[in-house]
Amino acid sequence: MNVDVEVVPEALTAIGELLDGDPEQNCERILEAGARLTLILAVEGPVSSPTDWDNLLIRCLMEAGLDAGEVETFTSRYFRITKRKARNRVENALARYRTELAAARKTAVQRLLEDAKPYQAGWRLQIRSAFVEDSIMEALDGTGLPAPTRTTSMGVLSAADETYQALRKAFGLAERPGKKPPGEK
Repeated sequence: MNVDVEVVPEALTAIGELLDGDPEQNCERILEAGARLTLILAVEGPVSSPTDWDNLLIRCLMEAGLDAGEVETFTSRYFRITKRKARNRVENALARYRTELAAARKTAVQRLLEDAKPYQAGWRLQIRSAFVEDSIMEALDGTGLPAPTRTTSMGVLSAADETYQALRKAFGLAERPGKKPPGEK
C-alpha cells in the first residue's frame, strides 16, 4: 500500500540540515516510521508510559532504515534533549526491542561496510553509533582477527582488509576488492 503525503520544501531543507545523506530518502524513512508507529498504536492500543512511547518511536525509526546515529540526532531534536541523553534513550530502546531490531541492526552495518573507503592496506569505517560498533565487535569475537582501531579522526575506525572482508561475509555481503599493500600484486 502506498500513501501519498505532500512534503513542503521547508521540511526537506530541515531534514537535510539535520541528517546526512539524501533529504528525500531520509524524509521517506521518517514518514515510514510515523506510519509504522500509527499502525502499531491502532492495532495494539496506546502505550502505557512516556518511556514506552520513546522506545516505540525509536524502534520505528530504526525499522524504517535510519541507523542509530541518525536516530540519536533525530531524537535529540524531537525531544529537545542533549545528544548524550538521546544516545541513552536509543540504547534503552535497543535493549527493549533487541529481537525486533535485529534486521535494522544488520542493515545499518551493511550500509557502513558498503560506505567504507579503501585506505593503505585496509579500510576506513565511519562509525556513527555505538549500536553499529557493538555489532562489528560482536561479529569479530572469537575469530582471532584484529579488531578495527580508532584513528585520529572522530568516529573513524581503521580495519585490516582481512577483518573487513570477514565482516562483509558475516553480514551477508560479497567480498570487495581494496588496495593491495605495497609490493604485493
